[in-house]
Amino acid sequence: MKILLVDDHPLFREGLALMLTQQFSTAAVLEAGDVSTALHLVDTHADLALVLLDLNLNGTTGSDALLTLRQRAPTLPVVIVSASESRTDVMACLRAGARGYVPKSEAPTVFRSALRLVLDGGVYIPPVALTSSERTKHDDDDTVQRRSGPSFTTRERKILALLCEGTSNKGIAQLLQISEGTVHTHLKSIFRELGVNNRTQAAMAARQLGIDRPDARP
Repeated sequence: MKILLVDDHPLFREGLALMLTQQFSTAAVLEAGDVSTALHLVDTHADLALVLLDLNLNGTTGSDALLTLRQRAPTLPVVIVSASESRTDVMACLRAGARGYVPKSEAPTVFRSALRLVLDGGVYIPPVALTSSERTKHDDDDTVQRRSGPSFTTRERKILALLCEGTSNKGIAQLLQISEGTVHTHLKSIFRELGVNNRTQAAMAARQLGIDRPDARP
């Protein structure tokens, strides 16, 4: 799995590249310090799985770079990695076609969960972009209803925490020593309690509500 990391700070690139190889054992990380180099790598590596793009690059803005990458490789997922935690920046990037937005202040486990979500076809939205009183709607018409006070059983909380880490239904079943059918039944209950329709929405809701932490795991 090839991941392209685009950031004009070598020290940050080195640190994030190391973290990616630790979190994803099959990852091969390519690095670019500017948009020109990034485009060259996109053109010469057709098997890229993901691009991580800084929002503030020397000589251009991350939003312009995002649009350029989207035009060059429309199907290649791009995740913004930025020091900015502005909701305006987050929503602007998502509207421009980013498949996720991860603030640089997030913990490595959050990076891992966010990237797994995107690689599985989802969209990662940081909690800063969500409010407790709104529906956040994306281009694919996925809508998450924010609610207060969801109630889960101990097993449901474990399943939800594993889901937020990107664990498949089969993986959850193996870890909890239950059948995949039982996992599916619990997920239906979890989705109903959160007011969502799929795994992507459930992970987003869990992160905002603070119920995706490792202490919810078995």
